[in-house]
Amino acid sequence: MIYIILSICQGRVLINTSQGEYIATYSLKELYEKFNKYNFESPHKSFIINMLHIKRIKGFDILMENGGTIPLAQKRAVGFKAKFNDFLQSTFDKI
Repeated sequence: MIYIILSICQGRVLINTSQGEYIATYSLKELYEKFNKYNFESPHKSFIINMLHIKRIKGFDILMENGGTIPLAQKRAVGFKAKFNDFLQSTFDKI
């Protein structure tokens, strides 16, 4: 299961999964286009995260189930929180 996709230097991207970490040569934009339909969103220009693994949002920090903390950009906060609320609503509607 993929938790976090993180942009690192020189066009490389680190993908953090439950099985370990992997380096990809895709751009963050390309990965976002591929994973967006699978509940991934971008709370910050350097991150794409799996909304299934958000533990909670506290201020401008997103706390992940794996213990990580992801920054939530102020410019993206309102839109990201709205998408997360929609995700939660659609998830609970399925239960």
